[in-house]
Amino acid sequence: MIINRRLLSIYIKGRGYSTIGNPPLDNLLIDFTHLPASLLNLVRAGFTLIPDFISEEEHQELIKQCNSKLRRLVGKDYSNRHFDGVIHQYRECSVSSWSLPTPQNDGHDETRGILARARHHFPHITNWDIPHVLDLKAGGESYIRAHVDNIQASGKIVAGICLMSPATVIFRHKDNPEQFFKCLLNPRCLYAQEGDLRYLFTHEIPEGKIVDKTDDSYLEGAPQRLGQRISIMLRDRPPSPL
Repeated sequence: MIINRRLLSIYIKGRGYSTIGNPPLDNLLIDFTHLPASLLNLVRAGFTLIPDFISEEEHQELIKQCNSKLRRLVGKDYSNRHFDGVIHQYRECSVSSWSLPTPQNDGHDETRGILARARHHFPHITNWDIPHVLDLKAGGESYIRAHVDNIQASGKIVAGICLMSPATVIFRHKDNPEQFFKCLLNPRCLYAQEGDLRYLFTHEIPEGKIVDKTDDSYLEGAPQRLGQRISIMLRDRPPSPL
């Protein structure tokens, strides 16, 4: 079953985010069909999804800023040479200037303000790392394989602001991959994975191609990701070694 609007309201309120004053949730799709009820509390504690987190105007500004940074720092070519082989047809860069305090009056203050607003939703995280931009190529050939982030290079949380094309993300139990849930990441949403969900579940974004109903990535009513997808990723720093 695809979780319905009433259950979505309960789910998001359970994460501390009221639906009052937020946009309607009719286009927010989460499918828990393959997840046992015993794991729902773990997901509720570790997964955040806020639709329409940014406005359409902010969305366009972030797209412009991200494309500018990618062109300048990476160039126009997409790569298959990810250091651990999990990302295909991508561009990626870190943007240290987006971590500076505002105002800097350098044309990036609006971006910094949006990222600060995203971090504000996670007040228990204080040691944020430099944000980075991840761009998946249009055309359906790009993907992120199922993986758990390297513990030595990661902290407690990974969060993302989604831009441009929608995508389906799948979270699988690493020891029981037949136990999974999936959701639609629409443009302008903010999502986060933390706590036990961060390391007990893999996460993946399948190829952006048309799939049939037997495919794990199929989500009824969800548009297929056939265009370019950019996300601004926010992580905390890993703990210092003793």
